[in-house]
Amino acid sequence: MADLSLVTLNLAYDPRIPTDSPEHFDSRWPRIVERLRSTDADVIALQECHSDWLPLLSQFAEAHGYDVKSVRYHDIRSTHLVTMVRPELVAWHTTRYTASYTSTLTLVIMVGDRRVHVTNVHLPLDAACAGERVAVTTQVATEQIGRTSVVLGDWNTLPELGGDEQLTEFTRLGFSMVDWTFVEDDGRPSRYPRSTAWGFAHEPPRFREFTSPAVLDRAALSPTLEIVSAECVHDFRDGIPISDHFLCTLGVRLS
Repeated sequence: MADLSLVTLNLAYDPRIPTDSPEHFDSRWPRIVERLRSTDADVIALQECHSDWLPLLSQFAEAHGYDVKSVRYHDIRSTHLVTMVRPELVAWHTTRYTASYTSTLTLVIMVGDRRVHVTNVHLPLDAACAGERVAVTTQVATEQIGRTSVVLGDWNTLPELGGDEQLTEFTRLGFSMVDWTFVEDDGRPSRYPRSTAWGFAHEPPRFREFTSPAVLDRAALSPTLEIVSAECVHDFRDGIPISDHFLCTLGVRLS
């Protein structure tokens, strides 16, 4: 039995998608609501939330009993990290890093009599930032020392962007790593067959050539947390996914 259930999902903001496309956010939003509601998670961490979507996300949070916080992390694209929590929220803060459009959003919640830090992150998909990305993840890991914490979101752990070097400090500190890498086990011809992303029709199949998994969505758990369950939800309807990432769920137990 999990003490805390979490969900992470990149909502996929892409200005190239026409407003009348089934891949446009307005078309996908009812299915996103349906899926988020069905998970009934204690914590929802969302990435690539455009400013125009914030009122809808706030309405969802209020209707389903969540406190909600957000931070704008990409000024040009006007995208935000959004985190919703049902347990008691006792503190929250944001941190802006030197790497391109890299911020974190941390909410501190009470789970029983324990404080749990939940950090939402979206690392840049930019080869020029590869070195900075490792510095950022090292700093984020160091900030978790002495905490019961989960760091989750879109890590963009791609081989040419530093890959598993991003995880070195977390591993050194004894964190458990969850990756929801999607391997083709259901016969479905994924555009990104070794990734937690599906990709929309207009996107190039840029992860196909990788011989090792392109792990986009990850979670790092402090040694005081135990993984109970982890699932990558493949939600397709009429050939269209709810996002260009899969929705990922996680159950943890406090130890």
